[in-house]
Amino acid sequence: HITKNAHFHQLLSDDYLVARPGVVDVCQRALSSGISLGLVSTTNLASINAILRNVGGLSSSMFDLISSAQIGFAQKPDPAAYCYALRTLGITASDAIAIEDNGAGAQAALRAGIQFPAFPGANTADLDFGNANYFRQDGPVPRLFGRFAA
Repeated sequence: HITKNAHFHQLLSDDYLVARPGVVDVCQRALSSGISLGLVSTTNLASINAILRNVGGLSSSMFDLISSAQIGFAQKPDPAAYCYALRTLGITASDAIAIEDNGAGAQAALRAGIQFPAFPGANTADLDFGNANYFRQDGPVPRLFGRFAA
């Protein structure tokens, strides 16, 4: 695991990673519409911060909440991290949208009662995304459940 993390951080510092198509757009549209953003992850905070520093279009200042493994929740598909985010942001699941890129995260969102679009990458496109409300492959970002226009 230590070797994997070191390799991941090296890739980030080499400007290797970019956000999945549509993700930054969704975040920016949400912000311009006055919608709060939370980054709900069960990975370590150092990796989250490295991503936010090195992937263009993303920054920690965009998010009203950033949760990580350091909070101590079980790994996704357990919904605890999403439930924590809902409580902390003071919203209900019906007022939230989760953006997920993997099957475990999709299951966690569903278990927390949160609608979500799936933005899979090459390494996760074949995974089970359950009842994703939208499955991103190509094309423009859709209207997301009436909250903001594409």
